[in-house]
Amino acid sequence: GSIDEDGAVGWMEAIPLSEGHESGNTGDAPIDLIWVTLKGDAPIAPDVDHAPQFYPNIPLELLLENDRVI
Repeated sequence: GSIDEDGAVGWMEAIPLSEGHESGNTGDAPIDLIWVTLKGDAPIAPDVDHAPQFYPNIPLELLLENDRVI
């Protein structure tokens, strides 16, 4: 897997409403982005060791590669 840049957005595959999932893409309908936190240039806690986080077992597509985005 690859590590995304800070502020990258992922897109989940459609989840049928019948599954009762409370937070997922349910198809072609528009979605509301509820909360976004943009990171600044300086670290919030510069005295703490930092390590990149990535989740290799979660299949995400980059938002700009999603065929539903215009």
